[in-house]
Amino acid sequence: MKKIFREFRFNKFRSAIIILTVTLAVAMLVGFVNSKYTFDESLAANQTKLNNAEIRIRLRTYIPRANVSALEQEPSIRQAGINDLEGRIFEPSNVWFEGALHSAYLIGVDLEDNAINTLHLQKGTKELSANQVLVEQHFGNKMLGAGAQLGDSLGILLGNQTINVTIGGFVADSDYYYIVEEQTGMPTMGKLAVIYFPLSRLQTLLGQGDQINEILVKTTERSADAARKATLALTTFLGNNIQTRIYWNSSPEKEMYNADAGAMDKMGVVFGIFGLIAGAIAIYNSLSKLVQAQRTHIGLYGALGAQQK
Repeated sequence: MKKIFREFRFNKFRSAIIILTVTLAVAMLVGFVNSKYTFDESLAANQTKLNNAEIRIRLRTYIPRANVSALEQEPSIRQAGINDLEGRIFEPSNVWFEGALHSAYLIGVDLEDNAINTLHLQKGTKELSANQVLVEQHFGNKMLGAGAQLGDSLGILLGNQTINVTIGGFVADSDYYYIVEEQTGMPTMGKLAVIYFPLSRLQTLLGQGDQINEILVKTTERSADAARKATLALTTFLGNNIQTRIYWNSSPEKEMYNADAGAMDKMGVVFGIFGLIAGAIAIYNSLSKLVQAQRTHIGLYGALGAQQK
């Protein structure tokens, strides 16, 4: 053992490389494996902060907004574990920006009473003028998005007309981490514009009065069973008017997150194992060279009757 340590001491560079390789391998293995847990904790904290809805219910036809308030007072709704309901508008559309046509989601939100899926302001202001809107932050990304900036103009297609608006602020929405297009299930890399109007303004533009076509649902527990129970209770009142039920835990956004987090976990294991193998090979190579260098002495000591210990 003394000779081994002496060899490592005399070959400091090689020793440092071996130690660094093994250390990095172990660090990567531990770090990447724990990263999924860290990401999950961060996602859960963010959803709690923004009061993320467990369920989004899209309706076939618009209903009075007052019906949502009435639903909240129903005893069976409370018994189903529903904590809160919030009505808003959701309309797929298209938008012109700098000569390019982008797919868009138009969302009408009561900005003064935005309790569920709270929009977190990143830049600009929520105090919008008559022709201003909020835009989900990915659309402003210069590398992966469209590179939109505060004050830029958007031409939103509504039926046969184009509504010109300007960007008053960028926001983060807990439902749009990856901006996955619902029809294709693929991330759009910020090319899909999620545009938020004050609810009353979008109602006026669509000619809907004080009506909504989407209901956000908060349940007491964040689980698949709680979501199904809540949906069953709401179906009793809404019936065939329910077009789509989007559960956060099985939404395209969450599935994309699970895929990324799982990939990070697996990548850490693979890189960690390769690093450990590289470290083992380096150690074996060093010890083999040590034995080779001492072969003459080993043979001489053996001829003189030295015994292996």
